[in-house]
Amino acid sequence: MTTLSHMKGVRTRYRNTLYTEIQEGNSILHADISKPHRQEMVHKSAKCIEKLKVYINKLEIQSSKVASSLEEDQSGTADKLADEDCKLCSDATDCYLELENFKERLVDNIKLETTENVEKVNPSDFIQLQQEMKDIIQTQLKQQEEIIKSQQKSESAETNVKLPKIDIISFNGNKTKWNEFWDSFESTIDQNKRLSNIDKFNYLKSKLVGGAKYAISGLNVSHENYIVAVNILKERFGNTQDVIDLHYCEMINLQCPSNKTYS
Repeated sequence: MTTLSHMKGVRTRYRNTLYTEIQEGNSILHADISKPHRQEMVHKSAKCIEKLKVYINKLEIQSSKVASSLEEDQSGTADKLADEDCKLCSDATDCYLELENFKERLVDNIKLETTENVEKVNPSDFIQLQQEMKDIIQTQLKQQEEIIKSQQKSESAETNVKLPKIDIISFNGNKTKWNEFWDSFESTIDQNKRLSNIDKFNYLKSKLVGGAKYAISGLNVSHENYIVAVNILKERFGNTQDVIDLHYCEMINLQCPSNKTYS
């Protein structure tokens, strides 16, 4: 189970990263942009922009989790933390927008100089220039891929936190056992405000076997997909009339009622 102190710690790390990237962004915006440094500044700007976007999103999500855990707190702490995060995300957004404009101006200047100098260079120099531009693009793509992989690794680590054991019955897809399972799961897990939807989804998957597990096997663990998974299970296994029919069949030990008539 993710504790409040852990969520606050993650929030602090995201805030510190944003502070660092805002400082880096401001440093880039005020750096020397003379011709020899322009390509380097394009690289740095692109990297800083991507990291700002990633950590703005991560902080917004984490801030929401902390606020949900503090919703019963009457001291105003939740509002204070939300205001702090909103201000920092706003500053970070302003910074990356300035960096995007800055980078676009640099790229335009580089293209303009390249166009103006095309006729002045010999074929071998022009080929070298093309290769340099290609290298710039490949470097930017590689940096973006590294940032995305780092983000996915971080999110995977947070998702796979080991949860404490909670003893409730498992569910294998037997519709007559659905209400018993869901009543137990709902009171213990689903209505537990200290658990995130990701934690709840991990608990849910650990308690499903057979047909029930297969029913939601195509869903990745995420905040939104927990709600989707619950709805799928309720629709497939919680149909009241189906359960009544099955109980009836078990009681009289006959085949299930059918709409067919026999002459």
